[in-house]
Amino acid sequence: MFWRLLERICAQGVSFVLSIILARILMPNDYGTVALLLIFIDIANVFVTNGLGEALVQGEHVEKKDFSTILYCGLFFALIIYAVLFAMSPLIAVFYGNDELIWMLRILALKIPISAFNSIQQAYIQRNMLFRKFFLATLSGTILSGIVGIIMAYQGYGPWALIAQYLINSLVDTIVLFFSIDCRPTLEFSWESARKYINYGWKLTAGALINTVYEELRSLIIGKKYSSSDLAFYNKGAQFPRLIVTNLNAALNSVLFPAFVKKNHLGEGVKEILRKSIRVNAYLIFPIMMGMGVIAETLMTLLLTDKWLECVPYLRIMCFYNAYVLIAAIDSQGIKAIGRSDVYLKMTLIRRMFYLMMLLMVMDKGVFAIAFTNVISVFIAFLVNGIYTKKYIGYTLKERLMDLLPQAGLSLVMGIVVYCVGLLPLIPLVKLIVQVLIGVVVYIFLSELWKMKVYLYLKEFLLNYFRK
Repeated sequence: MFWRLLERICAQGVSFVLSIILARILMPNDYGTVALLLIFIDIANVFVTNGLGEALVQGEHVEKKDFSTILYCGLFFALIIYAVLFAMSPLIAVFYGNDELIWMLRILALKIPISAFNSIQQAYIQRNMLFRKFFLATLSGTILSGIVGIIMAYQGYGPWALIAQYLINSLVDTIVLFFSIDCRPTLEFSWESARKYINYGWKLTAGALINTVYEELRSLIIGKKYSSSDLAFYNKGAQFPRLIVTNLNAALNSVLFPAFVKKNHLGEGVKEILRKSIRVNAYLIFPIMMGMGVIAETLMTLLLTDKWLECVPYLRIMCFYNAYVLIAAIDSQGIKAIGRSDVYLKMTLIRRMFYLMMLLMVMDKGVFAIAFTNVISVFIAFLVNGIYTKKYIGYTLKERLMDLLPQAGLSLVMGIVVYCVGLLPLIPLVKLIVQVLIGVVVYIFLSELWKMKVYLYLKEFLLNYFRK
């Protein structure tokens, strides 16, 4: 967990700085153009990055030939998907009324076969708990791609700078891992292995596809019914909270999934480790999202200038939404780890069915209404996940509520204090620093005052770690 979090923090810290520089150079319309392309790339990537790799992690006895078999399957699917996107790119360009999208999509789609190879590397690392290997690979790709992106942006390449950044990041990451781990393909292929892992993995792929299509559907509707600038503001508002949650999610899920699997293979229940994971993550993510929502306007002004202030309402909505995303993801890891990919698919279908109904009802009401459906989806996810984790893991809705309420209450109190500090007549930079510092101090002080169990657990863990 230490190495995975360190890798995410360092890489995304660098990425965050680079994205600020790029946002100051490029216009919202440039981001909106690439956001349209990423809708299709993200959906296509699901077929090659979800399901098969997780099947390898979940398997009890996995050999080298299994890794090679699934790699070849993934590359085969990736090439088919690339060919489909290549052929469809003129139609997509007509749909959005922008001929420039044709070759932009064809070039950016090269990321798909690269991701197929990289997903098997990641499965090998997760299964063998070699998370230190991620550090150098991710950091190298992030720095090199960011430098190229900034140079191209200064040279006036516009959206092509962002496309180059995405491609180079994936390529460098994959190359570094190729030479860092013992997971090179052999000339072996087993139809039996392919059937076994595809049978488990396709349900995870279907669930991830449904999730991704729904998440991208908002962007698709905004990009079609409203302007590319509206889409850029929505995506940029979502980017900041998503940046934190996605990276915590990547770190935690990649570690928790094999940990849950190991517990399950040993015949031990996953309930306690699931509850502890949820309590700890809620304690960490709730105050971060609350604080970011409160300081949103000052943050946008300082980092991205006033031209991006229209994204502030979306940022606040997405802070609320992302506060629970991490919790829902942990539920999914528990269900998948016990071998019930069918239940994971069922949970996903039920949640997204309700979400889709909401989205269709408000799609003509404006971008803010579309964004607000994220808030309602939190409550639906809480109920649906709670029903299934109770049935298959024994984790009841009442226990879940009791595990989350203390952290939510503490974060709310901290948020009120930080908001009041924001009313002081200070210059933006000083105000931001003071709000963040006071928020941290208040949260830790109240945790100590109220003897929060999660806080005491983390405090003891850190003290023991540094003593060693």
